[in-house]
Amino acid sequence: DYEELVRLSKFGAAPRGDNPFSYRFVEVMSGGAIPVLYADDLVLPFESVINWTEISVRIPQNQTNRTREILMAIGDEQRCRMRQKMLQVFSSYIRTGDAQIAGVIDALEEKYRTNQWMKK
Repeated sequence: DYEELVRLSKFGAAPRGDNPFSYRFVEVMSGGAIPVLYADDLVLPFESVINWTEISVRIPQNQTNRTREILMAIGDEQRCRMRQKMLQVFSSYIRTGDAQIAGVIDALEEKYRTNQWMKK
């Protein structure tokens, strides 16, 4: 089934849906796979406190045909680091309602700390 496939996968596709956020993104993370994002304008949660480039792979929509090449270029050590960090982020900021609230608080604190909360 799909959940088992994600658990056994190193990477998981998270294409853009009807909205700027994809539910597949959370499904992939919950299964322990590194998200592969196929959306040029995908809105990711808590971007002020999470460095998504360390825990996901973003492939421009016009380069989806290069997916295999891009993923094969990621070595085992880098992939392990990405997965470990991704699982930590998922647990800390996404897994539960309490984690999501913690993410909102951390993001607001970061915006306040950097004086970005007043900027439009």
